[in-house]
Amino acid sequence: MPGEHHDPWRFLEDVSVVRRLRRWGRVVIRPEAAPTSARRWQQLGVLRTFIRNHRIMLGYCAGVSPHRLAAWYRRPRQRFEPASKLHAQPGPRRR
Repeated sequence: MPGEHHDPWRFLEDVSVVRRLRRWGRVVIRPEAAPTSARRWQQLGVLRTFIRNHRIMLGYCAGVSPHRLAAWYRRPRQRFEPASKLHAQPGPRRR
């Protein structure tokens, strides 16, 4: 936007852009599809991904630092594994 500085946030920059655009007028949603990756949704599962994304947005709105929000986003969390997969396979026997 002319005369405005850009957020130093590289993370969630789309949210900042949409907020600034709303000052200029109505933002519309186009009907065309935007291809994205389902990798994170598949890795974490739908519920955990949904909760993580909303937690980050709440933090953003509450003024949490961009570094902390990025850490929340990148924190490695694994999808829940059934107990049968958690038990280690027996290794070679020692004598």
